[in-house]
Amino acid sequence: MEEDPGIHASPGVPRRQLLQSSRRVDRSLRVAALNAAGTGKASLPASTTPRTVPGAPKITGITGANRTLTVTVEAPASDGGSGITGYEYSLDGGDTWHSTGTANPLVIGGLKNGTGYEVLIRAVSAAGPGASAKPHTAQPVLQPVPDADGNEHPDLAAGTTTVLVDGVPREARVATNHGIRHVDGDGFSIELEAQDADGDRLNSDAAGRFIVTEDGTLQIRGTGFKAGSSTDVWLFSTPYLLGEVKVAQDGTFSGSFPLPQGIKTGRHTTQLNGLSSQGNLRSVSTGLVVLPAEATSETGSGRDSQDPAGDDRNGTGDDRNHAGDGLSDAAQTPDQPGLAYTGTRLGGIALLGAVLLAAGATGIILARRWHGSSHR
Repeated sequence: MEEDPGIHASPGVPRRQLLQSSRRVDRSLRVAALNAAGTGKASLPASTTPRTVPGAPKITGITGANRTLTVTVEAPASDGGSGITGYEYSLDGGDTWHSTGTANPLVIGGLKNGTGYEVLIRAVSAAGPGASAKPHTAQPVLQPVPDADGNEHPDLAAGTTTVLVDGVPREARVATNHGIRHVDGDGFSIELEAQDADGDRLNSDAAGRFIVTEDGTLQIRGTGFKAGSSTDVWLFSTPYLLGEVKVAQDGTFSGSFPLPQGIKTGRHTTQLNGLSSQGNLRSVSTGLVVLPAEATSETGSGRDSQDPAGDDRNGTGDDRNHAGDGLSDAAQTPDQPGLAYTGTRLGGIALLGAVLLAAGATGIILARRWHGSSHR
């Protein structure tokens, strides 16, 4: 145990500064008052161990993902006598530090894909920040964003939508109106529209599923994204990058994304990823069904021009549900191309039948055809 020969301090000096030390060794301390008449009688000795800042941590792993880096940290060998309250990182050589809390591994977001970043990490305690770990360099990678369960490629039932912000599920309002799927969340909105090869908008089918033909295009528009950043659009199950589009200075974007040649018909998931105006990674995924090109070209099924009243299942033109809530089992599971909505209402069929019955000659011809077929 060391004993200081004496420390003189003015009355205004905080008492904690009397114990500053770069070494954590036991110390014996006595205190005496001092005035113009001299030094008073010292107190009885007291022992203590001064605290100091934590040692340097160690970066044991760093992985790049879409606009993010995930860093695994090994805690310092010494916490300086005070528990570690969190970690900080720097991407500019230590000029600027950002707090990340105590999470380990820690995630650094809001980055630019394909850009190399030199990462510094340091531990922080009540005594202050310690020395930084040895720098490591890595770069974010353009790739799909995993779902909330950690699956690399989200797989959603047709007609459902999910929203993640920095990997955490968020509520959003979803509405499909006249073939356009609207997704409205905290500070943003997105519109998805499917078009066939002729540029005609496609409505949802009779089961409420979002559909697009194999030779069609996805039109995607959005607001509330980080100016100057880019958004990327994917199609699963086999990951396929449909394309990227830059966000304008007002936070809006708009892009046209043709489906890849040779895509298999059936159920797929499309995903849009981009940065919020605050730099958080936002990921919006929607389940859809890819139909053969002739599924709508021959009958006009699902085309907006054939169904001006809307594409919902109750004729109101507005089919709403919360993101992630999904549809009924019947709406989620059927994926056969033959289920495409033709856009013809039952009331129209009844009216057509009444017109034909009113035309005597047409009615007789139909009756004869039926009679002939019944004797075959």
